[in-house]
Amino acid sequence: MYYPPFHLFLLTFLLIFASPAIADGPSQLLPHVPHFVDKHHLGHLNHSKQAHIYFREHSRRDVGGAIHASLNLTFHHQTVILDHSIHTTETCTANELTIEFFSHEAFIHAQEAWSTEDKIVFITSKEICVQYNTDSLHTYFSTTDLTFDDDTNVVKARGSFMTLTDIASHGRIICKLSLTRRKSLLSC
Repeated sequence: MYYPPFHLFLLTFLLIFASPAIADGPSQLLPHVPHFVDKHHLGHLNHSKQAHIYFREHSRRDVGGAIHASLNLTFHHQTVILDHSIHTTETCTANELTIEFFSHEAFIHAQEAWSTEDKIVFITSKEICVQYNTDSLHTYFSTTDLTFDDDTNVVKARGSFMTLTDIASHGRIICKLSLTRRKSLLSC
């Protein structure tokens, strides 16, 4: 089976969701974590080379159904999607991502998982970080160094902001228009 280059995949995704999705007017898909993702599970702090980034429709017509989409991505490096965990909050500067943990247990879990990797990419949709990415509603931060502070439960990641095409090699779009949680009208 032929898979188009990743840049064409992203262009397709943008064309699908930049155009009006419903006759009532254009919709915008914004980062979203669906109800089935258990944000309390510490396993979401583990890194992986495959993951989903989720989106949900936010429009002036928010009654009834909504468009949901996900990008099923394969990454070049180990990646952690911080939005999938309730255990952290993030802040960014030009070359640093600071990850503060709300519990020492979550901090220790991340320290054990992340300290074995030379390079980790962190993904977040926190507004304070998104300002460093001009082409996305997510921030993609590639690390060159991680510093763990046991006293404050803070990880400082030094590195640089990347684009989605820099960090991912393959992707697949999954989307649906739901009338209710149980019924889908459209899938693409």
